[in-house]
Amino acid sequence: MRSWRTVLALLVGTALTVATVVHRQDLAIAASRIANLSPAWLTLLGITAMVTVVSAGWAVGAVHPGLTLGRSITVHQATIAANNTVVASGPVSLALRISMLRSWRLSDSAIAVSVVASNVVSSFRLWFMALAVAIIGATGTATEVLDRWVFVTVAVVAVAVLTLSGLWWWFVIRHPHIAGWFTARAQRLLVRLRRRFQRLPDVDLVKAVDAFRRDVTDLVRHHRRRIMTSSVLEMIVLLGTPVLVARAFGISNSVVSTAEIVLAFGMVRLVSALSPIPGGIGISEVGATLLLARFGAPEPAVLATVITHRAITFLMPLIVGGVCLGLWHRRSRRTVMVKELV
Repeated sequence: MRSWRTVLALLVGTALTVATVVHRQDLAIAASRIANLSPAWLTLLGITAMVTVVSAGWAVGAVHPGLTLGRSITVHQATIAANNTVVASGPVSLALRISMLRSWRLSDSAIAVSVVASNVVSSFRLWFMALAVAIIGATGTATEVLDRWVFVTVAVVAVAVLTLSGLWWWFVIRHPHIAGWFTARAQRLLVRLRRRFQRLPDVDLVKAVDAFRRDVTDLVRHHRRRIMTSSVLEMIVLLGTPVLVARAFGISNSVVSTAEIVLAFGMVRLVSALSPIPGGIGISEVGATLLLARFGAPEPAVLATVITHRAITFLMPLIVGGVCLGLWHRRSRRTVMVKELV
């Protein structure tokens, strides 16, 4: 347990170092541009960075009832740092999330529900953002930069994913007999497999799925408003941050409109989320730079905007997540040492 935590912490630190070295010239240019910003803009960008961290942590806490905001921020930033470090990081970030929640004495059933709910909410938020970006692109001036069929395709896929996912979870929550029908057949298959493979665990899927369905229903019934509010807030922060950064570096609305900035960074975020590359390294920088330049923004301002935005959304989670991971690892070791002494 301790070894993989140490390795993950080293990977986060290595990724931060490599990212800084690779982008050192761009960071120097962005730093010089930032130094020329007024104190008001610097304060506003700093507040935006903090709001990004807090809003994401609040969204995580919405699907983890009983978890404090501090711990919600800790688990989110640590898992984001893992996602930005490891290729195909899903299993690693999942194992990290489960270990952190267990160390805070959450029950396995609560962890299972919260992990599934967190992934479902993140998926819905991603595809809602994709749909919004597609509508903005298809109805605005972006068709001069990208073909309309690109936005139509994204919109169709987003609507299909949202509809199918919504119907599935509606049936699971509102119609337990349908979930029971699938579970009963899965239980029969498991019984047949256990006859051939004796080492398979004897699990009563019917009871397990029924208990899981009740827990999910309770979570939705009692916390749906907070889940929806925090998700909308996080999406607004994600799409509003690049607009604020662009305006800080002098890209006015007459040069590149707010809708075009949202479109550029929204498309890049969607592609990065679907890519196995950690943190969308390379894709985000190149994509946002090309789109903003094609929309007519001057190159120096584009470079400063993209680098500063990536510093907020990529480098900052590495730093904050690395610190959170280190502090959690240290406290976990102290807890284990105390238990051994007792």
